[in-house]
Amino acid sequence: MTDAFRRAMSDATTPEEMPRATARLMESGVELLRAEFSLALERARELSVQVLTAVLATILAAAFTEVALVLALLYPLLTRSLSSTHVLFGLALPVGLAVASIIVGAVAWGDIHRGQRASLRGAPAAEGATSHRPGALSGDPTRQTSRTERVTQ
Repeated sequence: MTDAFRRAMSDATTPEEMPRATARLMESGVELLRAEFSLALERARELSVQVLTAVLATILAAAFTEVALVLALLYPLLTRSLSSTHVLFGLALPVGLAVASIIVGAVAWGDIHRGQRASLRGAPAAEGATSHRPGALSGDPTRQTSRTERVTQ
């Protein structure tokens, strides 16, 4: 028997109060289940956004790297018809965007990895490790308090 069940049954001193105690116990169990389910949905939504960000950053990094490689290979041909300053600027732009995309992708994949390690240990993820936006589950104590209050009501 769980402690909540024992408390609910000990509050019911007469047989007439037993159905009400059982109903209160069922209601609190349903509320707990709802809170856990909404928490799981919120975590799944956060993880899907993180994975989408990481995948898109990786795709962009690969695309800009390919453009930079093509321009680097065509550099001798392009300098015949264009000034070398224009060609170097045209080469620097995709290289810079590729480096930026690589950094964003690495940070996004690192956040996902840190979040998975924390969930495997059963500990909450570090502040800002799973999300960099205000109001995220790991950093907003008011959302956690409101869920806790709903469960206890």
